[in-house]
Amino acid sequence: MSSDLHPFWQFSLDLYAMPQVAEACLQLQNRYDGSVNILLWCLWLGQQGRVLEQQALDEVLEQLCLWHQLLGDIRSIRQRLKTQPLADDNQYQQLKNLELSLEKTEQDVLFANSANMPQVSASKALSKANLQRYSSCLTDELAAPYLATLLAALP
Repeated sequence: MSSDLHPFWQFSLDLYAMPQVAEACLQLQNRYDGSVNILLWCLWLGQQGRVLEQQALDEVLEQLCLWHQLLGDIRSIRQRLKTQPLADDNQYQQLKNLELSLEKTEQDVLFANSANMPQVSASKALSKANLQRYSSCLTDELAAPYLATLLAALP
């Protein structure tokens, strides 16, 4: 299923557009090597009543490991290109479009992995539990305020 058609993509767009969410996501990505898509997925799963168990998280992290590295490399190149006087806007935009395309594919993988997860009542508490499971991979207590910002943005 194309990411434009599944509810996880729309949830991500809506949440990311909320005040302070984009900044929190980017801080978690840039300072703590967090995956914005996985952060958003943890929250979305809770809102869908899906329990993110450790084994499922480990499998997704393994499945997306190379993808995460690739996205990081492309993002880094794009950011460096932005500061180069010889670079033109077209080159920058092509890299930005490639990065977005890879992000969408990553979301498709995450969405597909959601179907077989245990289901309970949807809640903010479940989103928090899912997010905490992933955030333990970030191994830095300084990430806590950014994680709290994401949780506060949920309805």
